[in-house]
Amino acid sequence: NHSFGTKTWTSPTSQEISNVGRTPLPFPQPLDREMFTASDFDSDTFLANRRHVTLDELKKELTAHLKSLKSELVEMINRDYASFIDLSTNLKGVDKVIEEVARPLGKMREEVQGVRTTLQGVIDSLESQLSHRASIREKKAALQLLINIHESVRKVENLLLISGDNASATASGDKSGSNVKQIERVAIEYNQMQYLVNRGKDLPFVENIDWRITRIKDTLRINLSSALRLALLTIKDQSST
Repeated sequence: NHSFGTKTWTSPTSQEISNVGRTPLPFPQPLDREMFTASDFDSDTFLANRRHVTLDELKKELTAHLKSLKSELVEMINRDYASFIDLSTNLKGVDKVIEEVARPLGKMREEVQGVRTTLQGVIDSLESQLSHRASIREKKAALQLLINIHESVRKVENLLLISGDNASATASGDKSGSNVKQIERVAIEYNQMQYLVNRGKDLPFVENIDWRITRIKDTLRINLSSALRLALLTIKDQSST
């Protein structure tokens, strides 16, 4: 010990000198099987945990672990040798069993395919019948429309006193023009006829009777003109008297 003024300096002991510069080294876990089979095993982490171990020591450690695993495998085979032998023996009749199972399965597959083919045929037949019925309904609707158009045109012609079935036939005078109620009835039937004709405008029948429709329009225009003239004359006569 040495004194410097009021302070005393004590020499370090040999134990304290030996501890200077020492740092605790990590001790890696011993190798085991679970370490390598773990789902989170990472080779970089494994080597980092053994960075203080030399490569030779690490190689020896891994080699020893490999020998240990081989020994365990041999012991397992020796312990369960009879089971391994029985396994190969039991597999001898597997092919025959598989063949026996596959035969009815193949037959069943053919039957299922046959049923599917039959069902598909039934479905195709139903679809064909439904399509045929839809076509019949459309044709019936078109036929009914033709009948309605024909009846409507004939009714208007009768109201307008149009006779004859050719384009040269004309209305018989303008008697209908003098009857107001008759004109109203003709107007109603004419509107109905126009509605039906517009519905069937793409039908050949409507094109064939177009001349009759034109004749109706011309006759109706003449009758309306006559009715208007008569109305004006009546008003004039009444005002003069």
